[in-house]
Amino acid sequence: MALEYVQDVYKGRRPPDAWRMRAAMAALPFESAKLSATALSFPGDFAQTLEKAIMRSGVKMAKTIDAEALPQPE
Repeated sequence: MALEYVQDVYKGRRPPDAWRMRAAMAALPFESAKLSATALSFPGDFAQTLEKAIMRSGVKMAKTIDAEALPQPE
C-alpha cells in the first residue's frame, strides 16, 4: 500500500526512493475512500415527505395513545 510506504519513509524504516515516493503519493487518493457530506433537499415539509414514503412502503406503524398525565400527589 502506498500509505504504508510513505509512512515507512518518513518514520525512517525505509530509505527514500524518488520514483517510488512520487508513485506512492500519486496513488494515495485512489487507495482509500474520501469522506464527504451530502445534503438532501425535500420539496415542502420533511415530515410530510417522510409520512408519504412510509405510506408508500406499506410498513405498519405503531399506534399512539392519546392520554393525559395524572395529577401528582403533593
